[in-house]
Amino acid sequence: MVCHVPLIGLMSQRFRVLAIDLPGYGQSPKLPQRTTIEDYADVLAELIEQVADGPVVLVGHSMGGMTRLVIAENTPPLWSVSC
Repeated sequence: MVCHVPLIGLMSQRFRVLAIDLPGYGQSPKLPQRTTIEDYADVLAELIEQVADGPVVLVGHSMGGMTRLVIAENTPPLWSVSC
């Protein structure tokens, strides 16, 4: 997450920015089952539905990039741009 701090600071000047810990990372507890990219995408899609009032911009790197691609493919109404 440290590598994203400058980007988060810049983006938050114009947008609402959420940087999250996926389950099992940072201070977030693990999911009860062995976790797949699809599981992470489901967690993020649920979060987006809870906190956003319209399509969002998804930004991800490495595993986060793979996760956002799954979200973009499976739930197109949730996003407007995928980076």
